[in-house]
Amino acid sequence: MDHVELRDILVDRIGFKQPTDVSFILDATTLTSDSGRYFEDEHPVVTVRNILATTQEIATDDAGANTLLQSLVKRACIQVVGDVFEVSEISDDILTNRANIFDDCISKRMAINVGELIINSTRSNLTELITKEIQQKIFFELNGNADSSSSRANQNFPTYIGLKSRYGMAIRKLKDSLGQEKMLDVSTFRLPDYDSKDEFLFL
Repeated sequence: MDHVELRDILVDRIGFKQPTDVSFILDATTLTSDSGRYFEDEHPVVTVRNILATTQEIATDDAGANTLLQSLVKRACIQVVGDVFEVSEISDDILTNRANIFDDCISKRMAINVGELIINSTRSNLTELITKEIQQKIFFELNGNADSSSSRANQNFPTYIGLKSRYGMAIRKLKDSLGQEKMLDVSTFRLPDYDSKDEFLFL
């Protein structure tokens, strides 16, 4: 299968919860969670209300809200697939007996996407919901301060590993379990046979 075919299998792994603070009703597809996991459980910033308030597209009815949320799920899934596989063709039995192996990466990718969506939003009503201070906190949640060599690192605060670093670790773990880690190029050199008359030793 190709990347899109795998994405279409993964989109039902994690779903959204029906929110109580928005008027839109989520449909069965948006709510579907074959894994029993929900995007909102990954990080508090991931809420349907935050998403609908900050996306460039404005949902005006249930159908629009569901289309928008489902497109975000597809985007997160295809990003994960692309980050894991450098090859275009993927084995059809990749999920056999391990349907959950992509769940953690998809959940973390969605949290990153929602955080970036909020930070970069140009919606006029954003300031009513997200203050500059909250944006800075979201930025910190995304990036952390684990890189002590960074000029942004503050030595007065304990090290915090951000969502992007956690996502990177989850991707590396997944690639390793699927045998997708890059192999080092190794050149094999023949050792000299000192018992052979054809070999010479130069001092």
